[in-house]
Amino acid sequence: MKTYNVAECSQFLAAAIQKSYIFKNITVRGTLSGVHTHFSGVTFFSLYDGSRRISCFIGRMHHAFLT
Repeated sequence: MKTYNVAECSQFLAAAIQKSYIFKNITVRGTLSGVHTHFSGVTFFSLYDGSRRISCFIGRMHHAFLT
């Protein structure tokens, strides 16, 4: 079994998501929880649907794009 560091895993996942047509222009619907805005302007939150949870963040530069 090969061991990867966090940066390598992050790069692999980002590349896989960016190459996948499934993840082009999508909307994810779920219940919002744990919203916290850090003093740096980054907002952390989770989306869940009862059985699964996705941990998310919005960078401070992207807040203007929220609707």
